[in-house]
Amino acid sequence: MALACGGHGPRVAADEDMARTLLRLARETHEEHPSARVKALYEVAKAYPSSQSAPIALQQATRIAINAGHTETQTWLASKLTKLSEPPGSLSAECLWLNARLMIEGLGDYPAARQLLRRLYTQHAISPRADNALWTLADLYRAVGAWKHAHKTYRILAQHRLDRGWLIGSLRSPYTAQAALLKADIEAYIFDDFPAAVGSYRSFLTHFNDSLFMDDALLSLAYCYLRTHEKNAAEDVLAQLDKRALSTRQSEILRALRKVPDAQIPIPKRLYSTVSPHPKRLR
Repeated sequence: MALACGGHGPRVAADEDMARTLLRLARETHEEHPSARVKALYEVAKAYPSSQSAPIALQQATRIAINAGHTETQTWLASKLTKLSEPPGSLSAECLWLNARLMIEGLGDYPAARQLLRRLYTQHAISPRADNALWTLADLYRAVGAWKHAHKTYRILAQHRLDRGWLIGSLRSPYTAQAALLKADIEAYIFDDFPAAVGSYRSFLTHFNDSLFMDDALLSLAYCYLRTHEKNAAEDVLAQLDKRALSTRQSEILRALRKVPDAQIPIPKRLYSTVSPHPKRLR
């Protein structure tokens, strides 16, 4: 092992130093020519794909290409990201993720983005980018009203973290709680499957009792109990909500549920897609 360290350590360090130097130069040059700057940043990653600077260079190239709004530059970078992602290597997952972002935020090609995101998750399921892929994929499904696909994707995102026990400290995914809640929301507000939603909200309240969405989940659980005529269970949840510091909007919903037990409360804004702000219901 000592020989291995002696043989490869200096070379790796030299490559890292060179990559950092090229990254700095790429950042400082071509400020008035976004396409040239994108190409310079891409060359850093191409020359030193295993360096720590490589993903940073590609992230900055993608952001510049999107902000510049030049279709030709975006198309060029997309083709280069595709090449870097094949065959699978150290940059493959990052390239698939950035290419999907380029398709969504730049070229507006949502079908291509969905294909890239599905490939990212299936080929790199243990990558940190897998969560990004699943979350964004579900958002794209919501945008076109493909609720069954969105529901399945949120279930996968919530459950695969639970299966791995990654729910403690820094290992908890930032998407896990929201995915579990949105899965329940789709069951309640889109599918009208209130018994399934009750189970999902109860699971959310058990696993994510420190979530900022606790009050929202309790309101939705009470709503589902009322819709299934489980008045005693609903009253228990409403009593809990009476003791909590609710927002003005949440207090209005609570009053509506008490006044008209079978009221149809509005679709929560959290169900609105960031890609398309108006949710489509499949009824």
